[in-house]
Amino acid sequence: MRLSRFVSTIALVAAASAVLAAPAQAAPDDCAASNLSVDKDWSAYEGKNVALVIHGWRGTPMVEAADMLGGQLPASEWAVGTFSYENSNGDWPDADSDVVECLRATILQYAGATGRTGPSIYLVTHSMGGIVARVALNLASDRQFDDIVGGLVTIDTPHRGSPWGNTWAAKALPQTKTTAGSMPAHQCLALHHPGALPAGCELPPAISPGIPILQIAGDVTLTRTYFMIGRSEVDTLSDGIVWMESQAGYRNSVDEPLPVTGQATSSVVRCEYGWGAALAAAPNLIRGDPSLWWDGTIATAMQSGTAEATKYDAAVAVLGGASIAAPCGHGPMAKNPDAITRAASQLSEWARANADGWEITADGIGPLRVGETTWDEASALPGFEGHARDWAERSCVAGGWFGSGSAHDGLSLLAAGPEGSPGAIDVVSLSSYFRSSSSEPAATAGGIGLGSPESDIVRLYPSAPTVPNMLAPAIVDYRIENGSGRAMVFGVEAGVVTYIAVGNIPDVYAVEGCA
Repeated sequence: MRLSRFVSTIALVAAASAVLAAPAQAAPDDCAASNLSVDKDWSAYEGKNVALVIHGWRGTPMVEAADMLGGQLPASEWAVGTFSYENSNGDWPDADSDVVECLRATILQYAGATGRTGPSIYLVTHSMGGIVARVALNLASDRQFDDIVGGLVTIDTPHRGSPWGNTWAAKALPQTKTTAGSMPAHQCLALHHPGALPAGCELPPAISPGIPILQIAGDVTLTRTYFMIGRSEVDTLSDGIVWMESQAGYRNSVDEPLPVTGQATSSVVRCEYGWGAALAAAPNLIRGDPSLWWDGTIATAMQSGTAEATKYDAAVAVLGGASIAAPCGHGPMAKNPDAITRAASQLSEWARANADGWEITADGIGPLRVGETTWDEASALPGFEGHARDWAERSCVAGGWFGSGSAHDGLSLLAAGPEGSPGAIDVVSLSSYFRSSSSEPAATAGGIGLGSPESDIVRLYPSAPTVPNMLAPAIVDYRIENGSGRAMVFGVEAGVVTYIAVGNIPDVYAVEGCA
């Protein structure tokens, strides 16, 4: 897998370099204007994960959503941006559209800037933006993104279409920014599976089974209170525009190849909204009598997930208003705090799984387990150099380091005790003064690694005690104990983590004294 990622990365860096070097007019107009840039400080993306936030039909850049998402991801590990196709946001995406080519080029450009050898790009999409992403990552036509894109979040995406698609209601809405010769999205957003899309509309394709999907769905329950003593409610099973079975319908929206079980998971954001408030929020172009409350027939139509709902003026009015104003309605879901939090949590989980390195815990760093891994086992690891030294002279032994490390840039192993041959390791120390790149990439579950800002430690471990380093007064040690006789020590100099030691107490607190 590593070799596959390395070869793929060489290809994507070359492709991204070509994009960066090409004049802006070589890309689709909308792409050059809104997404690709030769003037960006691309060094700011080096080594980071990138979340691209993509809007939907008739949408514009989701700047607020991107800011909210960025506020929940550690800046030392993540960069968040927006992808826009607002100049053609009324077009249905197909394999040859400029929008799709633009997204592909943008992904390559960001991936090249990160310099990562594993998945580093994550897409967070709203509504039809999820369809744009699916076409761009089409499994049947392009596998180069398998090792680049680490996950796809779809928020209220109509994977199986919408009851409003290809109806009078969708056609009545202003069709902004369409391209001559393209299929209009309001037609192609029609329901399918069951059924087929209108002629000329391409079905959304499957993406690589190695790219996980989180489908976040909005579900509005409409309520009405009678003279403050009675209450009725109807769960619309939708966000007012896209029904739940479509929002969570990726696997059932594809014929061949059938997506693998478990690739797509779902999460539901629920809210309640008043019938009267929904009617008040309904735009003038949606028909409806504000005096109406639903009867059983209308309620059933609203919950059906079919175009039957569009036959009833009251249903059209209240669903339209809820989609605009309810906290989990179709429009507000683009910046619903709960939806953004769930997206951020999933991105962090995917990124940890895709990390090109080892996870750091109080029990070890990556495959090196305190109290378990022996010196001989560590020495057998690929790239390990070093030997047990000063064993008889001191009460502990310093090990070696990986690659071209030195005493201050690399990985050290220590085993405490008076024996002449070290057994299981007691302390693992990862350090770097950034004079080389030899240290094995590693980070804690919270994303703290070498080079992380001190603020990340304070945020994750607000009560961690600090002590001056015994050998270097300029360094402050943060000590986090796990209650089982082991601890993590983060050494911070000038506001940046320069070393991390994990292992048995008290040996881990005097690691440099043993070296």
